[in-house]
Amino acid sequence: MNLLIINCGSRAIKELKQMTTGLGANTTMLPIKSLPPASVKKYDGIIISGSPLMWSKCRKTQLAKFNWVKTCNKPVLGICFGHQAVALLYGAPIRHGSELIKKVFIRLQQPDPLTQDIKPRALFMQHHEEYVTSPKQFKVIAESSNQYPEIIKHYKKPVYGVQFHPELSGKNGEIIFKNFFQICKSK
Repeated sequence: MNLLIINCGSRAIKELKQMTTGLGANTTMLPIKSLPPASVKKYDGIIISGSPLMWSKCRKTQLAKFNWVKTCNKPVLGICFGHQAVALLYGAPIRHGSELIKKVFIRLQQPDPLTQDIKPRALFMQHHEEYVTSPKQFKVIAESSNQYPEIIKHYKKPVYGVQFHPELSGKNGEIIFKNFFQICKSK
């Protein structure tokens, strides 16, 4: 499986590449400054990484780089900053909160292929200060105890966002990536 990882400056990019290649993906890294990608045809799926950047400080200059997501016909998984980028593209507001760096439980709200084999209440690593609500074109698959969407999915396209960091979440993160790879293979 050929996977494009868009590196938005994530501090966990090494872990992201290590986990995805460890699960059998052939990965290509593209830095955020190289967006939009020239072509995504040769990739089975695309992951948009996390970032130390905050959308409240940079979205006017950075968000346009992600417009291609709206017309992409490949599965896309946005992680943290990438999750927020996807939500912002579809009109969700950004909210600033307290910095959160810890493992937290999320609650599945409905079944989805991305969360197959994840328990209804599962532990995932969080590291962020900003949050988004779910855009109208997306359904909430899982949420945190504070009711923020933790996993969203476009109603018609295989476009997902996860607020947490699966690459830092051990077995649960591995399951998310395995499921995403299955989604990629089925498209």
